[in-house]
Amino acid sequence: VAACESPVGGGSAPGHSLASFGIRIAGERIDELAGALRIGLTLGASTTPIQPILLGDSTTANRWGDALARDGILVGAIRPPTVPEGTARLRVTFSAAHTAAHVDTLLSVLAEIAAGQGA
Repeated sequence: VAACESPVGGGSAPGHSLASFGIRIAGERIDELAGALRIGLTLGASTTPIQPILLGDSTTANRWGDALARDGILVGAIRPPTVPEGTARLRVTFSAAHTAAHVDTLLSVLAEIAAGQGA
């Protein structure tokens, strides 16, 4: 892990570069999630590693979340009262551990769900 100079006391902060790396990698995964648009899904306006896929109603969000879980993908279904009525969504959370292959798998399963259940 690369260290950077600490502004206090001249030491180093070994975790800082690792955190920056994690943010950069998560950002790359967010860019890759834009593939969801090609399969007709709506992404929420977020620039963070937490990416909402808007589905509308609670039943759909629960059904899609369950289908993803059956394929080993843990994505939370967020529903009212946590979000306003009619804005239920899937909450995709990226970390530095996620790879482009993980995003490809997610998009593939989402496409299968969309084809079988309607986006």
